Order: sequence, then C-alpha cells, then structure tokens
Amino acid sequence: MQRNSLTLVVATLLVLSPMAAPVMAASGSPFDGVFSGAAEGATSYWGLGSFDDSEVTSYDGQPAFYVTFKNGSERSMQTWAEASDRSLIALDNESNRALVAAAPEDIGLVGTARILGNGLAANSYVEHIDIASQVNYVEPMTTLSNASTFASPPGARLVTLGREAAFSASGKAYNEDANQSTMADARGAVRADPANVSVNGTGVTVAVIDSGLNYANATDDSVYQDRVVSPKNTITNETGRAAVADGNGHGSWVAGAIAANPNNTTTGEPLEGVAPGANVMPIKALSDSGGGNTQDIVEGIEYADEQGADIISMSLGSAVYSVTIADELSEALEGNVSLVVVAVGNSKENPALRYISSPADVPEAGVIGVAATNTTTPDNAGAAYFSEVGPDGGVSDFSNE
Repeated sequence: MQRNSLTLVVATLLVLSPMAAPVMAASGSPFDGVFSGAAEGATSYWGLGSFDDSEVTSYDGQPAFYVTFKNGSERSMQTWAEASDRSLIALDNESNRALVAAAPEDIGLVGTARILGNGLAANSYVEHIDIASQVNYVEPMTTLSNASTFASPPGARLVTLGREAAFSASGKAYNEDANQSTMADARGAVRADPANVSVNGTGVTVAVIDSGLNYANATDDSVYQDRVVSPKNTITNETGRAAVADGNGHGSWVAGAIAANPNNTTTGEPLEGVAPGANVMPIKALSDSGGGNTQDIVEGIEYADEQGADIISMSLGSAVYSVTIADELSEALEGNVSLVVVAVGNSKENPALRYISSPADVPEAGVIGVAATNTTTPDNAGAAYFSEVGPDGGVSDFSNE
C-alpha cells in the first residue's frame, strides 16, 4: 500500500463535506422530458440522425435502456418487451423500473418514430427512459507529469469558456510535489490519524462496490481478521469469498485503504486503513478488466442497502450521468446507508472529461466526491493536476437531467 505517487484519499469516515451539483435539463425532446439527458445526448440532431451506443451497455447486440413505468403497468411493460428483437433483462417492481434491450427506433429515440412521436416513449404508462451506461473503475495514475512540461490540451478553451479559468499548471500538485506515502500519511492528510480521532470504525460496515476483494479467510484473515461480511458478485449473482476474487487488484487496494489492519495489536501503523475496525462488505460489480455496467452497479447498491451497510464506497464512474444510479443512491440513503463516497475521476487533462464523473456528481447531500491530493501537511496539501473538478452540471453532454 506504499506508493510513490499522489495518493487518492478514499472513504474517509470522519471528514464529511458533502458536494452537490446543480441539475440542468436538456431540451429539444418531443416527448416532454420522457428521455433522460443521457439518452438525448446519445442521439444526433434531436433524434433525426444516428444513435451513439459507444457508452451504452448492450445485450444480445441491442442497446439497453431503463424504463420507469406507472404503478400497475408491469404487464404492459412485459408485453412490449416480448415482441421480436426485444428483451426484458430485469424488472424491479418495487422501483417500477425495467431494463430492456431494443433498437433505438423501437424506443422512440431516432428515425421516423422520433418524427412521428411513437415508439415505447409514446405509451401512456412510460414515465422516463434512461440509457444503461458503461461504468469503469478509476484507473490509478502510475506515471506522473511535471509542471514544467505542462501544455494546454487541444480544445481546452472551448471547454472552459465562460465557466472557469483556462487550463493551467498553477496551483496543482505535479510529480515534483508527490511524496512517497503510506496509509499512515494519508490518514494524517485528512486528520483521521489516532492523534486527531479516537474512533476506528468499529461497528460500521462499509460496502466496497468495485472489482472484488482478495482475502484468505473469513474468520481469521491476516489483514481483515473476521471483518469481511456478506461478499457478493452482482455480475454472476454468486456469494462467498471465491465469488469476489479480485483479478484486477483495484477493489482490494480500495478496501485495504479503508479497513486494513495487518497488526491489530497496535494502533497507527503504516499500512493500517482509515478505519481499521470497520467491517468490509466486498461487492464485485466490475470485471477483472475494471469495466462494468449500470445494472451491476445498481444491484450492488441495492444489495449493500439490504444487507445493512452504513457506508458505500465507489471508486468508479462514467462521463455520462446516470439517472438510474442516482435514483438508486437516493433510495439507499433513505434506507440503511448514511453516506456514499465516490471518486471524482482522474481525467482532468482531457477537456471532454475534466468535470466530475458520475455518480460523484449526484446531487444528494449524502454523496461525497473524493479527489486526489498529495500527502504533505494537511494545510499545504495540493490538488492533483489530473483530479477532475466541479461543479458539473452536465453542460458539456446534457447528461445531468
């Protein structure tokens, strides 16, 4: 857990500073807001052109959509999905939401269906349609740039015009500002070390929705002792230690940063996590390649809530705002979950991706976006040059609606 790089401070149980992003609505839909901003953004020329499925999850070769329907309309939704070349992937009666795979023309997003105002979106029982977007883990930065080599990326002026200062190396932490750090250094950077706090997370359960967790034993593990609870793989719908085996390593690192305690006879050791007394609930919703989809994330959030998790950690995201994930987080925060900690992303240098990734930008008081910093003294810590920034109103892609 020792890295000669800028440290991503994840899942702090003790420092709460909620971030909320304004919501902006897309315009131009003839269906009066039935489509989410992300669905609108996937079409060109207000649906008269093509459908961009590059960020959309597919099933059996068809793009997938979430359909929110009115109470008592389950059978209508099922009947529609049973038609040729359509599939009903999942049905959540509690949330009145179906996941379907179908051609965009059948949904009503593009072509003559859009022009004539028909397709699924025209049915009276349909309230809202969102795309099922792809989600990826926040890839660690293993090679850092120097401030002296900074160059404003192409297209940067268009992105920042009227919103904030232009791209600049000023005030950012670069390679020369990075210091080799342990988890003890990270805890000090957020004032979560034993010198500043007297609690260690005992009695708190943190669900880590990621690529899984590698641990040796559920009752006497060398890192987590008996604190790994209710492991589940939402990709395969399996439970148990083998089901959450982490072939990527990302989820294991995040879980360790949260709750590792390789020597539970001492306090404040270098490799101890932020909350070394907390329980860890590993939920494998990302593949070993680090990729995933909205449905597996949604099922992970539901599972965490049902199993009584107090906190959810998600070091993952997408450039596309997901209304579906946002709704699921809202439901979880009304249930057992008190806090959701989400990485904001590491792609600030890409003008198209520089603003906070979703779901770190979900406008709920219980959602905290976590950025990357170095681990100098807390008062002098600098924001990493690659760490994405806000506020993110979905202006660039109209996806936050």
